[in-house]
Amino acid sequence: MIAIVCPIHKNPEAVAAQVANYVSVHGSQAMHILHPSRESTEDFSGIASDKSLNCRVLICAESLPTSYVSGIGSVISATREIKKYGNGISQVYYHSDADLLVSDGFVETLTKHKNGYRTVQVQKTWHPYKAMIADENFTNLRGNLGIKDDDIRAGRIEGCFFEIDLWLEMVDIIEKFFPLESLDNTKTFWPFEEILFSTLAGKLVGMGKPSSRNIIQTKPIKQTAKGINDRNFEANMVQVAEITAVRSSIANKRCVGMKWFSLDMEHPSRKFLTQVLGA
Repeated sequence: MIAIVCPIHKNPEAVAAQVANYVSVHGSQAMHILHPSRESTEDFSGIASDKSLNCRVLICAESLPTSYVSGIGSVISATREIKKYGNGISQVYYHSDADLLVSDGFVETLTKHKNGYRTVQVQKTWHPYKAMIADENFTNLRGNLGIKDDDIRAGRIEGCFFEIDLWLEMVDIIEKFFPLESLDNTKTFWPFEEILFSTLAGKLVGMGKPSSRNIIQTKPIKQTAKGINDRNFEANMVQVAEITAVRSSIANKRCVGMKWFSLDMEHPSRKFLTQVLGA
């Protein structure tokens, strides 16, 4: 069983549609764990009780601190749910509420590759670099594990997947060095999970690049005329032509997802995926 972890904030209809999209590809071989943000005013309980989804959906009992730049609270909370669930979980897959799968082969891709994440070497010019290096928690973690500057790796966590033992070990380390009270201080947030998972996986697995990267392709955000990074700006939404191009380039039954999708259930790209995947 694959545990699919997703932080959510608004629009239960879109979240339910996303679960349905994933179920259309993974069938009974995965379950979903949703982490509502503390700031959310939405009721997501109907998703967990929706029998039409034909999939087990858990809502995290704890809503831990998250922000636009860090979802590490959702990682910790969802992992506590995984531990309560017990045996039977083989892998953990993490994504966000703005993506959809655009091809089949989800289970096959995770089964074949075991772990999938990016390993980009961090440059000092990266905008959160100073905050990361100055973070006392990260400094202590690195000292304990012997992680040098050159060992730090980065990669978007959306669409990453890990074998359960590796995931649990990484999250245990994160909880040890990043106490929950530190997650409440949004002024010191930097993209924790973007660094922690790629860096820890590389350290713990003890090898170079994994055989697969994360499976979500993130469309670069373009600023609106007012200079706002708006995911609801039409130019930033995944279009049918882009889906078609990605699907035609896929080889060897490799599963791919895309981000950002419109929250409008009638958007052409969503309707197109319903036609080709069934949800």
